[in-house]
Amino acid sequence: MSSFDNPYAAPQPAPQFPQPSGYGATSTGHLGVGIQRDGVLLVIDRRSHQFAPICAKSGVPTHNTYKIEQVFLDDATRMTAFAVGGLIGAGLARLFYGDKVVVVLPVEPACAVKTPKSMVLPAVIFGIGLVALVIGGAIGLTLDREALMAILLISGLITLIGLLIGVENYFNPIPPFKIVRTSKTHIWIEGAHPQYLAQLPGMMPTNLIPQR
Repeated sequence: MSSFDNPYAAPQPAPQFPQPSGYGATSTGHLGVGIQRDGVLLVIDRRSHQFAPICAKSGVPTHNTYKIEQVFLDDATRMTAFAVGGLIGAGLARLFYGDKVVVVLPVEPACAVKTPKSMVLPAVIFGIGLVALVIGGAIGLTLDREALMAILLISGLITLIGLLIGVENYFNPIPPFKIVRTSKTHIWIEGAHPQYLAQLPGMMPTNLIPQR
């Protein structure tokens, strides 16, 4: 018999629901020093920073890390090198004048996996190109040779584009974290959990100009 059936029964405690995994165990100021948030981005002070051993994805304690390595080139140098030497010049400038950025974040192994990109768009493009290739080829047989070649070329190009996008999506999944901006003093990273970011102080306005 439940307490609703028996008016003399002792009141039952309200059910307790567990906190989301990891979050709620930490508070503002305990995730490290030299780290802030800028909207949905994690901002790291390049001059001095230290992370607490808390996963930036799940919020649980961890001693595992995830390393990000990228090379950045300031806009002026990149544009000048490209104007002078094209892609080769830009590549050489990146090699000799690029700023190598290395960031090590506390991340659980289960959260350090890459996310596969969607194959829907390339499949649709590939399918459209394939259908156009078949139907266009059949219709083109009734036309002159130049028209047939134009139809096959256009539909074949659409099919190839869909195939290339699919291959790129398959072999280049989305990393768990990505450096999106950098300056001489700070690094902006996307991928941290919103609840992790919510526990960080907001970045104060500065005169920094992030470089792509």
